[in-house]
Amino acid sequence: MTFDPDAFNKSQTWRLLQSDKGNWYQEADETSQQELRDWVYGVLKETQLQVEFTKADGTHRSMTCTLNESLGARPVNKLATETPEIADKKETCVVWDCNANGWRSFRWDRLRKIAVTIE
Repeated sequence: MTFDPDAFNKSQTWRLLQSDKGNWYQEADETSQQELRDWVYGVLKETQLQVEFTKADGTHRSMTCTLNESLGARPVNKLATETPEIADKKETCVVWDCNANGWRSFRWDRLRKIAVTIE
């Protein structure tokens, strides 16, 4: 099974309409979760993603993010030459927030929506 972003967004909308507590990521098996993480990281390395997630305080946040340095992602510090280590982050996704111009993260299990624009 491969990750389908359209199916993901539709299932999350349906889940919200039904007032279900979990999300797709929380209910997916480990293989499907890893496929989602791999897909997201692959897209982030090439372009920007629009993600919506629930913050720790319960509020919803939308963020345009990337891991692509040509789109604005900066090294972690002045001495660093690479973006943060992203190998197999199972709980959080560390990204460059394109609007805040800084590193931010979101929890995979609080992800509500993913959107990518192809130009």
